[in-house]
Amino acid sequence: MQTVTEILSDANDALSLYSYYQRLDVVNRGAHHLKVRIYIHNALFVQVNRNELASLTNFVLIFRGKRIYGRDEFQGDWHRHPESNPNYHDTSIDESRPVTLLGFLKEVDRILQNRIFVQTTDCPKTEGKMEQLIQIEGEPKSNEIRKIAAKYIGKGHKTYTPTQVVTKKAEGVYLWNAEGSRLIDFAAGVLVANLGHNHPDFEAAYQKYTAGMPRSSYNTFTEQEVYAAKRLIEKLNCPRLQKLLWADSGSAAIIKAMWAAQHYQPDKRIIVATRYGFHGKKGLAGDTTGDKSANPNVRFISFPICDYCTLVPEEKKRQEEVCKPIYEAELKKLQQESPNDIVLLITEPYLGAHGSFHPPKWYHQLLNRWCDENKVTFILDEVQSCYGRTGEMYAFQKYGIEPDIVVLGKGLGNGEPVAVAVGRAEIIDILNYGEASDTYSGNPRACASILAVLDVYEKVPVVENCRKISPIIEAGLNRLKNDFEFVAFVRGEGLVWGLEVKADKGRTASEIANECVYRCYKEGLHLMGPLAEKVLRISPPLIISEEVAQEGLQLMYNAFQKMV
Repeated sequence: MQTVTEILSDANDALSLYSYYQRLDVVNRGAHHLKVRIYIHNALFVQVNRNELASLTNFVLIFRGKRIYGRDEFQGDWHRHPESNPNYHDTSIDESRPVTLLGFLKEVDRILQNRIFVQTTDCPKTEGKMEQLIQIEGEPKSNEIRKIAAKYIGKGHKTYTPTQVVTKKAEGVYLWNAEGSRLIDFAAGVLVANLGHNHPDFEAAYQKYTAGMPRSSYNTFTEQEVYAAKRLIEKLNCPRLQKLLWADSGSAAIIKAMWAAQHYQPDKRIIVATRYGFHGKKGLAGDTTGDKSANPNVRFISFPICDYCTLVPEEKKRQEEVCKPIYEAELKKLQQESPNDIVLLITEPYLGAHGSFHPPKWYHQLLNRWCDENKVTFILDEVQSCYGRTGEMYAFQKYGIEPDIVVLGKGLGNGEPVAVAVGRAEIIDILNYGEASDTYSGNPRACASILAVLDVYEKVPVVENCRKISPIIEAGLNRLKNDFEFVAFVRGEGLVWGLEVKADKGRTASEIANECVYRCYKEGLHLMGPLAEKVLRISPPLIISEEVAQEGLQLMYNAFQKMV
């Protein structure tokens, strides 16, 4: 099968017919015959030269595996022939009365009452324009909600996912859409619902802790806040982590951690971040995200991205004696360039948003030791990884390090908007009254969620279950890698995995990744939109059973089979 890009040498002008379109695929069927196939809500996108649209006249339309015929030889009208037509699979276009592809598609759109959608090539790609309105056949209730959302909610509020699931109900590891279809949730919100949705023990405890309490406690204390702080720090069980600052989002907690570090050593300017990390979009969190910064004081250092490393042979990747000197040299150079001027270093346990890259333990231990030796505040961003996601309660425990400040979020409140920066008392206390305050941080309901989560973790073996299910997920993803050529890499730990796809048979990695998400949805499995345009994140709730994990993996396999 050839795409239009392969057929045409000058295919540089993207097809743009209607904003609702989802896919166009033109297949070479000989020197003078082109077949046009339009699929409902697939993620394979190609480019078409507009000049070619004006001249293509020989084609047939395939809809739901059936032909939709060309112009009627007698009436001159385009129409969808009924399945009862005895010549259904034999009729072809009357070539004596040619119609251009552009005219054909316009008529198809009219006849099928906008049920066929074709989208431009850049729509599924994060660097390009994406259509705000997604409509999925057979989902009238969800489609209506999507239409209202497109009218009133800015698309920048959401990350792009080709399914835009409309959730009506959630329980355990399942979601139900507006039509009542059940989905296994392999996203856990965005690694938020570690205990699943509406966990009965969590909900009961949460109701107990919030009964009769106000929703805001600005400038006052509540028992919920004080005992949440006490239990949280005791659970961390790390000598350096002694006091905390509340926040209402992960990025806000990151910013407060960095403020504290800057105030602690006010004569130092340089902020060091590991390249391609994600700490947030605003303020200092945004300044230290990615690999470029508008902040002149930010410096980026390398993070192990072993699958793409070209500095050492494949068989020696991740080996400490081979790789560690590379990072040591980089840190030494950084210190020489900014002697006694580095105030903090911030990193993640693993690169989540960039595509799930998980480093060897010695890497973080190197950073930890370097920070200690050079009196640099070491901040570990565990917003995503905390509370068991990596197979340990905290990733700093798994990697054998002791940060000066650790930032927790997401699973900390199992969906309630709460985050926290916990660190050495002399650093946290450097901020004076009001310097880290805001309207919602530390409110009774946020703190009640922390208490409720801790209650559940004390009676349910959540982390142990994560360790049990992890090899099942790994094996299932490696099966996909072995059986499907478009799967390139499998990376992960605990219950946070990335399955990276690659370009295949004329389709870009981004196109394939988005199609994977959509086809999994049609099978009954919910995934987030691709990371870094080409990585599928698999991060189910930590309470998922072996049976449901296996079922979800089989649904992925079934979905991938339909893409071959």
